[in-house]
Amino acid sequence: MLHFNIDEQSLKLAYLVDILVQLSRLNLSMQGRENTLLDFVGKVNALIMKLDLWSGQISKGKLNQFHTLNALTTEKKTVLDVETKEVILEHLRALHKEFLSYLKMSMTETSIFSEILSKLILIQSQKPNRKNSLK
Repeated sequence: MLHFNIDEQSLKLAYLVDILVQLSRLNLSMQGRENTLLDFVGKVNALIMKLDLWSGQISKGKLNQFHTLNALTTEKKTVLDVETKEVILEHLRALHKEFLSYLKMSMTETSIFSEILSKLILIQSQKPNRKNSLK
């Protein structure tokens, strides 16, 4: 029979609640027709920076950015054990890596789009003006 330390599992679950809230906020902010690729890149880049910040804070045992986890540790008058802290840090690193790959992919798409757009503008500017050519 598996035996789980309720406190350890509760702390991990509280962390997941907090990180999913953040990801849900990102998801909602990226919906809608008014969002552009540049908006997407900016929002993903902001999340990547937050993930770095959060990793540093978790390493120091500071949980202020994770409201549910912070409330639980305060209520139980406990701190994160080394194993739970490492699980959280590993998850934050994995998220960082995943979102960084999205950002790199978006930057590639942006540069391809920019190159195509600049070529179209160049072609358009080299076309003779139809009104002038008909005279």
